[in-house]
Amino acid sequence: MKFDMAAIFYGLLFGLMVFPFVRQKKMGSADLVFIVLYTSLLGAERMLVCLMTAAVLGLLIGIGKIVMNSKNRLIPFVSCLNVGFLISYAYGYSIYFSSIQMLSFNF
Repeated sequence: MKFDMAAIFYGLLFGLMVFPFVRQKKMGSADLVFIVLYTSLLGAERMLVCLMTAAVLGLLIGIGKIVMNSKNRLIPFVSCLNVGFLISYAYGYSIYFSSIQMLSFNF
């Protein structure tokens, strides 16, 4: 795994898109750091897979906390990002290109 200049640029771009959420206290600063780091390592295509995986996992955790009537409703999104990173590192391109193929409606 190596750093590519385009991937570093995309990492900074993803970080700029997430920064307003950090300023509004909707996300933690560690989330921002890991998003920039993982985008720099994975590239933009696999990072989209990572973010979608982390969002679905975070949604499941959030629903579970609501159902369990938990007092602490904060979602550990860095943990979700780590799981998304592992899935995206292993299967990112195949998931990305198969989802693009499904969305193109060329059956």
